[in-house]
Amino acid sequence: MASLAQTIKPEHSQLDAKSPLNLKSQGNDALNKGDFITAGRVYTLAIDLILDGRDNEAIIKPGVLSMLDKENNHVLHALFSNRSLAMLKQKDVAAAKEDAELCTLAKPDFAKGHLRLLAALDEDGASVEERRRVVTRALLSCPENAELKTMELRYALDTDGGFSASTDIDGAAVIRETMKVAAEQGHPQRAMACGDVGSAYACGIYGLEKDVVKAESLLKQGMELGDGASARNLGLLYLDLQRVNEAAPTLSKAAELGDEEAKNILQQIAGEAEKKKEEMIKKLRMMADMGDQRAVEMIREFDQH
Repeated sequence: MASLAQTIKPEHSQLDAKSPLNLKSQGNDALNKGDFITAGRVYTLAIDLILDGRDNEAIIKPGVLSMLDKENNHVLHALFSNRSLAMLKQKDVAAAKEDAELCTLAKPDFAKGHLRLLAALDEDGASVEERRRVVTRALLSCPENAELKTMELRYALDTDGGFSASTDIDGAAVIRETMKVAAEQGHPQRAMACGDVGSAYACGIYGLEKDVVKAESLLKQGMELGDGASARNLGLLYLDLQRVNEAAPTLSKAAELGDEEAKNILQQIAGEAEKKKEEMIKKLRMMADMGDQRAVEMIREFDQH
């Protein structure tokens, strides 16, 4: 299919087709007016200018979109985010999902990109498990985002289709009932209830003030009762509190209890650690090339191992 950069030309409109930032502004104007088709086309033109002929295989390689975003004054991730919204408004859910995913690659700590992806998944009728995985990944990059934390709890409360993120539920009422279950010794759902209430305290939502002490206590109870989700959320709480030494074994425990999301988190953490290690070694090699003897010694030690 021909690129829109080949079909939309400067002489066809008042757009500055050489400036992605100006094109973004024009696209936003169209989006705000409800002209989603024009908005999508203008965002595409801006994105094509930045990608400069790179195909999908090239741009999904690690670090490529992030690099292009930085080189273009951080406009690329916003273009993907806005085009995702424009596509969703046109009911092109597949395109909306793809753009949202590209947005999260371009700028992982941009919470709106993850929320765009969740909106597209919700429109597509994706499973709760899939949406949980997206929220878990999002909170690794955006641990303080209140909206993502709210989504996490809503998905945690969604058991066998009981609730969904798109359902208008009385969270405070749900938590009150869940607290009763968490306090009832021997209740078959007590482990899950402890985890749900603990998660609510950790997020400070559904009428509860944020209280990490109560959150930790309840999540520990849920974990000790054999609930993998409680263990996983306790591990995430430890990560949020910078208690990394406690987070890793707790997430490992969650994985042992069969929590697939915990396994994914551990893999992501390992991947991020390896990436940081590679970046550090690269910098050390550059310093060594410039004559830094300490860097030379450190590189030698790395190479020996």
